[in-house]
Amino acid sequence: MLAVIRYLVAIFNCSESIISELFIDVGVIEDSRSVCEHFMKFKTVERLAFHQSVDNDRNKLNLAQNFNWILENLKIHELYCGVDLFEQKMVRTPEGEFEIRRLPLRLDKALRLNHFCLKHATWFTSKDLMELYADTAIIGGNELTAEDLNTFLKNWLNSTSNKLCWLEIQFDAEDEERKAKITEGLELTLSSYKLINEKCSCPYRRFESSKRVPFEFPADTKQITRADGEIGTIAMTSDTFFFHVKNTGPITPPKVPDGVRPPDSVRIVQERMHLVNAERLHHELMYRQFEMDNLQRILNKEQTKSQTEEDDRLRKRHKDLVRHLDKELGKLEKNEVGRRERVEREGQVVEAAMNVAGVIAMNNIH
Repeated sequence: MLAVIRYLVAIFNCSESIISELFIDVGVIEDSRSVCEHFMKFKTVERLAFHQSVDNDRNKLNLAQNFNWILENLKIHELYCGVDLFEQKMVRTPEGEFEIRRLPLRLDKALRLNHFCLKHATWFTSKDLMELYADTAIIGGNELTAEDLNTFLKNWLNSTSNKLCWLEIQFDAEDEERKAKITEGLELTLSSYKLINEKCSCPYRRFESSKRVPFEFPADTKQITRADGEIGTIAMTSDTFFFHVKNTGPITPPKVPDGVRPPDSVRIVQERMHLVNAERLHHELMYRQFEMDNLQRILNKEQTKSQTEEDDRLRKRHKDLVRHLDKELGKLEKNEVGRRERVEREGQVVEAAMNVAGVIAMNNIH
């Protein structure tokens, strides 16, 4: 596959081409940087995903050492990192001695992306949460507390930022008191969004595969409202905190029991949601078709360019050949003229010699 990529970037201009997904298995790939280097000439990488089928410390260390370089040199729209990266650091023990320890690697550059999902994030702090500036952020194994999330929600209520669409914090252990601590001091109301959508289908909620995984709202989903009217949906399960502000994915209306006719208001909403989903699908298909047409134009342009270069090469070769033949012909003509002059001179010498010989013979006779 890499040989094909090397050939493509060597032959074609890929500056306007888009890679929909680059999936790297760190359990198999020893040098992730050498793989990513082949995609630097592409316009963007829509999704970069790191996964590990088997645990390989050597490969993980290589990725950790080159992670920042990869994010700096590839134009990434969405990132999934399912690898527990670490770095070797020298630390001082309480006894005053120094030793090398393996510590979690901070992925600071990942936090600058618009959409990211981190399966392992024990390094992610409350400060990172307060300074979060992403559209979609999914934080896996971490050490955030319920108090951190409570502070985040209160800060959001007092802010005017409209960038955040989805935030998901995953917990390793269940805690019955977590919900109360997270929502302490907040004015909660029943979620109006859940009335029209039972699943929050974030288009960037993807994990080990590129398939989107919808989040089903629990029955006790609540909402908070900001002073500017912006609504934030709060949904919590035993191991997940989900905060949703804007929806950019498909709508899934609540199901109506068989034999029950929904009210006209609900039916109108359902029909509208179906139209919205169909329109979104239509736009996505048009976008994909545009990508294909653009790629075809690039290929045609490169083929035309290659044909033009071949024609120019043949014309140049023809001119060089004609020039060479003219030069050789000139040499032949010059040699022929020289030969004729030489023959004429030799003939004149022979004629003169014969005349001299005749004169000498006549003198001898007399």
